[in-house]
Amino acid sequence: MQGGQRTGGLATLALVSGVYDLALAVPMLLVAPRLAEAMGAPPPVPLINAQLNGVFTLSLAAGYFWAARDVEARRGYLWVAGVLAKGLGAALFVLDHFQHGSPSTFLERQRPHGVRTPDHAFGATFRVASPRYGPRTL
Repeated sequence: MQGGQRTGGLATLALVSGVYDLALAVPMLLVAPRLAEAMGAPPPVPLINAQLNGVFTLSLAAGYFWAARDVEARRGYLWVAGVLAKGLGAALFVLDHFQHGSPSTFLERQRPHGVRTPDHAFGATFRVASPRYGPRTL
């Protein structure tokens, strides 16, 4: 496989992740109570907590769009945002569900059925972004 195909796969992953995070950030910033209701959760109290999460998610989206422009030079961002942030977030969702009974709808994004959402893409990012695993595509 050529390095260009590998880079193209990472760029696509970064763009898809950016779109996903952007699609989540906007409702968190503008209509957080409705988003919480749709996920089976109570309205956020105080509202600013959900809005700050929206700012964080918007920042991740902007970073993904930035990284997609030169994935070879910005591979570190994919590790931080795609593996660290999303991996820890997924683990926190699972832990919170079992310790505090958060809605099971939160876990729907965490089920291991392949790369269904960018939250699962952190595993694929790890495989694709890591030089020691050799060239792979999604």
